[in-house]
Amino acid sequence: MKAFTFAVLTYNQERCVLYHLESIRYQVERWGDGIEIYFLLADDHSTDGTMELAQAWLRKYKTLFTGVQIFQNEQNQGIVQNYLHALHGIQTEFFKILAGDDLYYKNNVFAAAEKGSFVLSPVLYFCGDTVLRGQYLLRHWVFQEFLRYEDTDLKRRILLRQQYTNCIYTPGVFYQKSLADDRVDQLLRRYRWMEDYPLWNHLLAREDVQPRLARRPVVLYRASAGISTGPAHEKRSLYKEEYLSFLRETGSPFAKYPLWVNPYRYLYYLRYFLKGAVYSTFIRYLDARIGAFLREMALEEKQANEYLKDIRQKVERWQCS
Repeated sequence: MKAFTFAVLTYNQERCVLYHLESIRYQVERWGDGIEIYFLLADDHSTDGTMELAQAWLRKYKTLFTGVQIFQNEQNQGIVQNYLHALHGIQTEFFKILAGDDLYYKNNVFAAAEKGSFVLSPVLYFCGDTVLRGQYLLRHWVFQEFLRYEDTDLKRRILLRQQYTNCIYTPGVFYQKSLADDRVDQLLRRYRWMEDYPLWNHLLAREDVQPRLARRPVVLYRASAGISTGPAHEKRSLYKEEYLSFLRETGSPFAKYPLWVNPYRYLYYLRYFLKGAVYSTFIRYLDARIGAFLREMALEEKQANEYLKDIRQKVERWQCS
């Protein structure tokens, strides 16, 4: 890898944007030797101190980067338009777009991105200085299934799940810039609050895209903060409307009946829980890859708590400097 871009999406995140930026600094200083690293920030008209904090941080650490770009919307345009601003500004083949309230973890983000044109990695969920195991346990079950079929029909398995709901956890996805052609731009402009579900389906439908797995987490997702997982998010109802509209467009069984009386939904999640229980209690002992993955994730969970405390201390020192 010759070059990589960290792109951050911000909107009123003054309480956590410095944590995100310090996690980028960790990646650059720990793993970035020999790589041209670019920084891009796309802000969707924040009305708090997000931009002031980010600009102050960049004044101190701009030498970490080969180049820096900042885009500020004159008015709030929504998640998808802000995502497109960032995507259009990226000039490197390898990149990662991440929300300003999430963090990069201590593992090598550059190595994960290099694994293929479309890469899935497991995600750790956290709140404060603590990893939330209960929040992401089910997601590990999905990733275990992907691991089991990694060398056979991984793409088909993913697409089968995508027919029902989005089984791909966006913070852990990497794709290469060359895949973001005019068709991606036209597709995403149909939405305002949801970019990931239609984008993943579109990319996986391409014959030249074969998903690959990075087995170690490289992203920490702030639980209950995002529009798709945060019940208190001010735009969540608008996101859900777009999500259901997309399900209807794609003919998903989840859209055939109202949410709470939809038999397909309950059957899907019953199968989901049962399969998860089987993987956790039996398959882990029969499949060496899954057993190793679960042991590694247990260790990552412990180490992530220390990493979060270290990032907090760095932010506190920066604020006091």
